[in-house]
Amino acid sequence: MAQDPTSNAYKLIQAGNARDLSALFTDNLDLVVDDYDDIASKSQAEGILKKFFEKNPPKLYKTIQEGVTQLGIQYRIGELETANGKFKVTFNLKKVGESLLIHQFKIEKE
Repeated sequence: MAQDPTSNAYKLIQAGNARDLSALFTDNLDLVVDDYDDIASKSQAEGILKKFFEKNPPKLYKTIQEGVTQLGIQYRIGELETANGKFKVTFNLKKVGESLLIHQFKIEKE
């Protein structure tokens, strides 16, 4: 059974911990944060998220929805409250070997 990184990801988002959060990503992922909307490597994603969290210090993260699409894609939707307003956080999980990893990650201003 693949280990689900979801609860760990939630804690890391609320803590604004880009380094440990990026460890839960696939080697390359679809990333949407601020002006960035492209495929990013783990290290690129870490840098982009670090800048985002520095600009928008997290206050509170809450889960809105978790589920699986008809195509079998596991998704998570949450709301991140920061010093600069609220953001919608969406990520999808993909099985890689024995692990579930985040292969799509979005933070969008609400």
